[in-house]
Amino acid sequence: MKHPKRRIETVRVGNAAVKIYRRTRTVDGNRYPTFEVCDYTGGRRRLRSFAGHQAARREAQRIAGLLAKGDAVAAALSGQEAASFARCIELLRAVGDPPELACARYAEAVGVLGNGSLLSPAARFYLERHPTTLPQITLTEVATEMIELRRQAKASEPYPTDLRCRIGPFTKAFPVHPASVTTADCQRYLDGLQGASSTKNATRQVLWRLFAHCESRGYIPRGSNPIAETQRFNGPREKAIEVWSPAEMTKLLAGATRDFLPCPKRCR
Repeated sequence: MKHPKRRIETVRVGNAAVKIYRRTRTVDGNRYPTFEVCDYTGGRRRLRSFAGHQAARREAQRIAGLLAKGDAVAAALSGQEAASFARCIELLRAVGDPPELACARYAEAVGVLGNGSLLSPAARFYLERHPTTLPQITLTEVATEMIELRRQAKASEPYPTDLRCRIGPFTKAFPVHPASVTTADCQRYLDGLQGASSTKNATRQVLWRLFAHCESRGYIPRGSNPIAETQRFNGPREKAIEVWSPAEMTKLLAGATRDFLPCPKRCR
């Protein structure tokens, strides 16, 4: 079967030449003209079809112009792809990164996240929680600030002392920005404490107050207290408190050594 006769038009820009083939196709008994632009920029012959002559000629001139500049890769782009690329360049002007660097960073980020739609939320999450974007302060400074505020509020003397005893070892273990301390860090610290479950729970409560202080001052984001999700410790049930009778106390004191007896009246 013979091919239908084709009219060939050549578009030249400099030394580059691109051919346009005009054909007539029959569809359902109707004859329609088509224009095919011959493109070798992808390494092999490819025909791009257009319904109108002007559109085909514009595409041929675009390819020839790029070929004349020696940019075969850019020439391989379709008109729609070229428009998309131009939009990308426009967006990157505000950032200052070249296209190849931006694409490399995007590909790397998507490889980590697994989904390009997560990139913006991940960036916002990072900015909210990364220490470099928060007030610069250490846990030790936060502890000193919190205890001093309790003292100024006329808290009873044993309370600030208890805070220092429970918080001091923790701040020595983590001499960093509060936002750098994770729930896992806190859980490991609490697990390693010596003492009964009640002692660990008391320390846990004090550390919770320390990070709540950080939240209220903007040192860490709201809702990011790392102590909140740590485990509470359950110890053996304590026996019910018993009250000794006077007779039982008399027997106890009668058998006690001099060190446990009350001072004589004359020594008071």
